Amino acid sequence: MILEEILNQLVPVIISAGVAIISAVGIMIKNAITKAADTDVKKKLVETTVKYIEQVYKDVHGQEKLEIAMQKAEQLFKEKGINIGQTELEMMIEEVVNNINKGGK
Repeated sequence: MILEEILNQLVPVIISAGVAIISAVGIMIKNAITKAADTDVKKKLVETTVKYIEQVYKDVHGQEKLEIAMQKAEQLFKEKGINIGQTELEMMIEEVVNNINKGGK
């Protein structure tokens, strides 16, 4: 009798805990997928911007070219409604430029 009462009280708690754990794992997976997709979109937009800058601003170099790329990329991200920090943007631009200089895409 006592064991049956304890089990009757524990079963709903165990089920609730299981549902909470499964929900938390699901949310974590969704967030990881969303973050990966967002990063991929950001990288593609930065790559497009850098290629544009390389084509249009052939006579501009160094820091000035980076500043133009930052401005154009910020404008593009704003138009797309995507938030990106200055540091992240600069790092992505430098990565794309480095890949281009190494003969990559």
